Amino acid sequence: MIGLISLAIAGWALKKSNDAQNAIGAERRRTFELEVLRELIMSFDDNAERWPKIADAPILLDLQFGGRLALLPPYELPQWRKIAKLANVEDVAEAVGIERGKAVKWNVQSDRQFPSPSPELLLALRKAMYDDVISAIERRMNDRDS
Repeated sequence: MIGLISLAIAGWALKKSNDAQNAIGAERRRTFELEVLRELIMSFDDNAERWPKIADAPILLDLQFGGRLALLPPYELPQWRKIAKLANVEDVAEAVGIERGKAVKWNVQSDRQFPSPSPELLLALRKAMYDDVISAIERRMNDRDS
């Protein structure tokens, strides 16, 4: 009888130990992912002056941020992932809810016209991507609290 009780206690202790290890692993993963998200938002903020170039060639988003995006689960940051794969400014405008015709402003320099992303597009792009990261951070913080 004592042997059965000892065996049951040992089994219970082993289960609790496994549960604790799983919880520690999940917490480490959450912390790691929060750090990746922090790096994305910091890089996003630090590169504000480069956003016009990035919006001109959205595929640069994939080159600049793709490695960090790969560190997160594939369902995270859907806007970033979608925009990073787009090939032109009009598609980016459509993805962030701007009329295609309002995506570009025309600049004149030395009697030549050249397009650049409109301020409206840049603002919408930054907001969509920023909101994507904030949502992911909030999800992790809520997971941590529950």
